[in-house]
Amino acid sequence: MSLRLQQLKEIIHFPENNFVIDEWYSFVLVDVENNSKRIANIKLIKEDKHMNPKSAIAYLYEYFDKLEKDACQLNNTVCSEGCSSCCASDFDVSIVEYFAILRYMGIKFGEDFIKEFSQKAKMNISSPYCIFVNNANGVCRIYEVRPLICRKYGLYSENTFCPKLKNTKLLDSHTDTYENTILFSHPVIPNKRIFLPPKRLVYWFSDIKNGQLPSQHMKDLFYASFNKTLDEFVYTLFT
Repeated sequence: MSLRLQQLKEIIHFPENNFVIDEWYSFVLVDVENNSKRIANIKLIKEDKHMNPKSAIAYLYEYFDKLEKDACQLNNTVCSEGCSSCCASDFDVSIVEYFAILRYMGIKFGEDFIKEFSQKAKMNISSPYCIFVNNANGVCRIYEVRPLICRKYGLYSENTFCPKLKNTKLLDSHTDTYENTILFSHPVIPNKRIFLPPKRLVYWFSDIKNGQLPSQHMKDLFYASFNKTLDEFVYTLFT
């Protein structure tokens, strides 16, 4: 066994790191304390051990990883925890992102939390402010699975219009995240493309009834987004 692999095993099995068996982790190892082996920054992005590696959600997580790597190229000290200026505008998210958020909320907070934000969405349907921003401290409640547009803001120059970042060097190249989130290849007809319109988060969550998705079709899509291949997910759209 290599020294690096041995060190990783020691870190994973160190009790105070609180890793959970049967969960998938993606690490950003910012700092490991020399003596205690505690990891300073861990990011959990995959909660389902049995998620299909070719699923729609798996493609979404690949975008999350790509944007995380792009963010590591910047030395942006302006965007910090608690700054929610960019959360006060209308933005749309794909159904795939919605399902990822919904799954995360169910695992981390439970059904009552989903019910709470479903009701909040219904009451704030016309508000431009994101319902997931904590008004007390400006912190995002779903930061680990925040939408792609949130991850891009403050990262790419063509997507960012915040005056606070006026003198901050941002990346010029733009990572295209439309493929397999709102644009899909038809699973049967060659060269045919399918556009699945995104919606505002308040619209997605206002459809939830008593903490549950509103129809069997949506439940089937939710299941397929994690457990079926991308083609099977798209096929489920029409069944």
